[in-house]
Amino acid sequence: IVNTAPPALPASPTIPALTYSVAVYGAVPNDGVDDRVAIQAAVNAIIAAGGGTLEFPAGTYNLSINPSSGTYKYAIELGTGKIRLAPQSDAIVTIKLNDNQGAYYCIFNAQNTVNVSIEKLKFDQNGMNNQIALSEISYDGGAVVETSVRQIFAFSGATRFMVDQCTFDNVLGVWVI
Repeated sequence: IVNTAPPALPASPTIPALTYSVAVYGAVPNDGVDDRVAIQAAVNAIIAAGGGTLEFPAGTYNLSINPSSGTYKYAIELGTGKIRLAPQSDAIVTIKLNDNQGAYYCIFNAQNTVNVSIEKLKFDQNGMNNQIALSEISYDGGAVVETSVRQIFAFSGATRFMVDQCTFDNVLGVWVI
């Protein structure tokens, strides 16, 4: 007997109804200024409130890797989860990594989180301006070995996460998830 039933899908992330805007925390699109601190403040506030949706008004938001993020360098820490990142209404939103960010582990750190949904956002790793330096590459028997694996999202140990209708541009030497 052959089972023809489709496999059961895992449960979708459960996100509380609360909605915040990154603009309230000082993130300004299209100005070329680093929005990392403002976006992290908005993430921290929504998580402290028990979770919800973090909306981005239309435009491009610039991010840098947090220099205080420890061994596993990242830009934004999604904490314990219960968070949805999405554009405001049908806005077109790009999250762009700044130039020359060097070796980093991920842009969005969602390790060990529960209930994370990232929807309809465009991620620009700015790959040509974020190549791994020669000092960060080792050679093993003539083969090139990267010593730094880079990702857009790190979901290691996460439960109920979803990346839906997102696009990824200018990705070079990076795993998306």
